[in-house]
Amino acid sequence: LLIHNAAGTTHNFTVKNPGGEMLVSKDLPAKKTVRVEVSLTRPGDYPFYCDKPLHAAFGMKGRVVVAK
Repeated sequence: LLIHNAAGTTHNFTVKNPGGEMLVSKDLPAKKTVRVEVSLTRPGDYPFYCDKPLHAAFGMKGRVVVAK
């Protein structure tokens, strides 16, 4: 994945597997594009979010659903 942080502040991209274990956590510097490699090999919901304080609560989160 290539992730671009268009904001003027640092953010983060964190992904957990369906069991809740962290797969990747990568800081995203302001105004930069970062390559993030993550393998989603099992079916299930993979939540992702910004781990900075309150960022996920303000909507910086989502999920990828991997089907069988």
